[in-house]
Amino acid sequence: MVEPGMNLLTCCLVNKWRKQNGLRRWKMTDDYRIQNGKKVLTFYPVTPILMSKDPKWKEHIQVTGYWYHPEEDARKYVPDSDLMSFLKEGEKPIFICFGKAESDELAKLQYLTLEALKKTKLRAVVHHGGNTTNGLGLWAGLPTLVIPLAPEGTGYSI
Repeated sequence: MVEPGMNLLTCCLVNKWRKQNGLRRWKMTDDYRIQNGKKVLTFYPVTPILMSKDPKWKEHIQVTGYWYHPEEDARKYVPDSDLMSFLKEGEKPIFICFGKAESDELAKLQYLTLEALKKTKLRAVVHHGGNTTNGLGLWAGLPTLVIPLAPEGTGYSI
């Protein structure tokens, strides 16, 4: 059986490219995991703690963990002084995610979120809600709120 959420995400991401290259569009009934009769190697860049590998999956499907830059690169990174000031002031910020941010309601949602933060005087880091960004928020030990606006973010939402 085709996984509807991943199939929708895959169709949305690749159909424009397929059209530009003269290939037929994928349909929701097509299985993104099989191409030309062969199983496609599939990696899910999510921690196995949050998404364990389904026992029914064969070896061509793997949950790899987040794809971070090497630790050495992180040690060399020097944050902007404004960012450092923000992070050092007050309590740790809340980490708020808006999925892939493809929604007609996005402007309203952003406005309401910022107003709520002002009223509560909470500090927040707001981002798109992707796998790696969520992983970095968890790695930093920040409280995280995900507001999914695309299929990818639904796995991290409440």
